[in-house]
Amino acid sequence: QLAIDRVAELTDGYLVAAHAEWQDPTWQSVYPEFDSLEVVDANGRSLPVAPSEEGASDGQFAFKVLGKDAQAPFTVKVHALNVWAILEDGGPAFSFDAGTAPHNGQGWRIDQALEVGGYEVVIDAVRAVRNETNGAAATEGPNGYAIEFHAAPQIHNLDFLYSGDPPAGAVWGQGRNGEDSGKIMELYFPEGLPTGQVTLQVWNVQYLLDGSWQASWQLPAASE
Repeated sequence: QLAIDRVAELTDGYLVAAHAEWQDPTWQSVYPEFDSLEVVDANGRSLPVAPSEEGASDGQFAFKVLGKDAQAPFTVKVHALNVWAILEDGGPAFSFDAGTAPHNGQGWRIDQALEVGGYEVVIDAVRAVRNETNGAAATEGPNGYAIEFHAAPQIHNLDFLYSGDPPAGAVWGQGRNGEDSGKIMELYFPEGLPTGQVTLQVWNVQYLLDGSWQASWQLPAASE
């Protein structure tokens, strides 16, 4: 749910500070998708809004209502939320057999659908890749896996971790857009590339949650 924390008068309107509250323990941050935010006055008239320089983080957000010729109380309506969730204990996973000595550019077709945040993500393929930065091992050959996937448009980003025994040590990743609206997440293992049966698990997802939320407020008291 949404809650209004404070309203400050500006020369051209009002600054509204608010926050989101939630119960899902996997959610780390929630804030409205600004394009889905609407403010109406007591007569149901839609009012112009603008982003605030304060931004949004950890469930806190702010926005500006432009103009002062509207009838209070005001109501903010939100039709989509940006959610950042960490799923480390229960995120979906997929596996592939990398063999004992994968080579640069070697690929494995996966074609497996996963459900993440209520949306479908399809893991298309995995390729062995090499990156020379961030502590790459001196040995030649791949030191990472590039995970190629496509997802519902509500999915902004995914992070993966290696879920195997023994652990893979330090890991870092970077994402980029692929072909045909797909995405690629590259996962690197500076301490040595895991081989054999490799299991990769989704642990971090940023996505858009559709719905309907609202909160109302009165105008600030007039200054004397």
